[in-house]
Amino acid sequence: MGFPAQAFNHVINAHATNDQRAKDSINEIVDFVGQMPALNFSNHSASLGDIRSAFYDSSSGTWYVVGANKNARMSTDNGRTWSTSVLTGIGPGTETCEGGAGDGLGNIVIGTRDRYVFARVSGTWSRVDAHGSEGDAGLGTVYASRVIRHPLIWVAVESISNGGTEMRIAASTTGTSWTSRVKPVGFAAGAIAIDVNSTSGRIVFANHDRASNTLRVSYSDDGSASWSTPVVLAHGTSSGGAPYDALTSVAHCPNTNTWLLITGETTVTPACAVFRSTDDGVTWTQVAGLTTACIRNPVAFGPLWIAMAQLASTVHEVVYSIDDGATWQRAGVRLPGGSQPNGVARGGGGALIHTQSDVMLSLRSGLPDAGTLS
Repeated sequence: MGFPAQAFNHVINAHATNDQRAKDSINEIVDFVGQMPALNFSNHSASLGDIRSAFYDSSSGTWYVVGANKNARMSTDNGRTWSTSVLTGIGPGTETCEGGAGDGLGNIVIGTRDRYVFARVSGTWSRVDAHGSEGDAGLGTVYASRVIRHPLIWVAVESISNGGTEMRIAASTTGTSWTSRVKPVGFAAGAIAIDVNSTSGRIVFANHDRASNTLRVSYSDDGSASWSTPVVLAHGTSSGGAPYDALTSVAHCPNTNTWLLITGETTVTPACAVFRSTDDGVTWTQVAGLTTACIRNPVAFGPLWIAMAQLASTVHEVVYSIDDGATWQRAGVRLPGGSQPNGVARGGGGALIHTQSDVMLSLRSGLPDAGTLS
């Protein structure tokens, strides 16, 4: 399928006041589509166990998927075949792995819903205490755990319902020795999302505080050693509740200062809210509110964003945006058997969609057009 003429009109209309940016955007899209001419879901793998997240190691061209019971599998052939868990026998626990990142040199860190991370340094895996006793899952309910790679360090964050100590942040230059960091002011137990601008090094961190029903976002320019005064995007039962309490992702567009922050769930109306920043996370504007569709985990390729949308409890479809999240187009491609997507990850010139169970789909992205989301 070719790139729809409607998509070019979207770009032109979105940037009508800046002709040069419109031209640049169109050129980037043409280049992108030229590299990936067709939507392809041929690399479909099943029976991979519990999967919580995926990431790509550029140094070796390897995809990783991670999940419960130390499930961490790798694929070196773009999702065609997968290993057994590389963490089998590493340490005594059965941690749930959630989030990971490589440094581009072959070293890997995988986070868990506990005080530990798994680090692959110089080809050897080890189980490392990153958060100390305050990061113990036994002290409370772990809402989420994430690991990102800043240009110079790894940053691991964890949200846990443990009295007054509800957020853990730790940083490491080696992957095996970790230092505790302070959290942004007001951040507390609840949903979290984090990403990094690999060009500027800025980390953007979002949190929905369950107790106060407040959605906040903050940024760090020194690898999580300090944080900006958080910006409140929604607060209270009227504006801080659904869909703002269901924080799903914050994501950066490579080679730009554009970010998207997305919240949502299909059990409420509106189902989804999309916030955008074009100044590298300093200020934010809500650019979209979808009535019935919930966008999840967008990834960007230049001006093109790809994501999954939950249209109903068992209906999930690939969607895309070419106006920085203001509108979303359905690609007309659904996951098999009503599988529920758990995330989308970028790497190797394409994207990979993983479900909450055991279905893997890798895709290379052209842009069919099957209608606009509402």
